[in-house]
Amino acid sequence: MAHEDQKTEMYSQMDWREPVKTRSDLPDLAEEGECCYVQDESAIYAFREGGWIKEIAKENNKSPEP
Repeated sequence: MAHEDQKTEMYSQMDWREPVKTRSDLPDLAEEGECCYVQDESAIYAFREGGWIKEIAKENNKSPEP
């Protein structure tokens, strides 16, 4: 169920790189605005102002182990 206070962001006109396994696998250089999915974090990073910034991360909804 969606929460009314959550913001929806659209990412339709973005340049995408191939997914990488870890954050350290992101390339040192990229074009401004390029995006890349980081598998072990289930997160999308965007290259902004010379560095990778985490844009979206999937929330872990698993219950803690007893």
